[in-house]
Amino acid sequence: FGYHGNKGNIFIMLSDCNIPVSNDNFPYSPTKFKKRVESFNSTKWYSKPNWFSPYVCARRGWECYKPHFLNCVDCGVKISIDPYTDGSESHEKDIKNLFVRIENGDFHDPFCPWTVNPSPLKFLKPISDWTYQKLCDKISTFLTLNFIEATFIYHV
Repeated sequence: FGYHGNKGNIFIMLSDCNIPVSNDNFPYSPTKFKKRVESFNSTKWYSKPNWFSPYVCARRGWECYKPHFLNCVDCGVKISIDPYTDGSESHEKDIKNLFVRIENGDFHDPFCPWTVNPSPLKFLKPISDWTYQKLCDKISTFLTLNFIEATFIYHV
């Protein structure tokens, strides 16, 4: 896959490792998800379209390890995205296609767990909608439940 224009280039590099060797990057770990998202900081992830979401990339096991480069935390596949283009529609279309393929779990090694096992969608839900009042309401609802009666009632 690639785009070859005057100034831009998108390409895929396969690493030497074909089998995932890490159990450390469990998709259901909010801590690991947050760490992957934090790798997309302003010194490495700039000049990208607003819709090219670091959250979606992190959900699929990608981290930003240097400017304009994504790395799968398990299989080690690397993706380079050069944002410096002539602004042509064909390059914009190629970047959109690249993003869609990342969102679908493409580009990983065939045995990589991230191809079929992304982090849960609930990790993408903004935390900003959890106000203090909403949290208090949820906790008070939880505390009103009668767990003792619900747990030990069964008929012989």
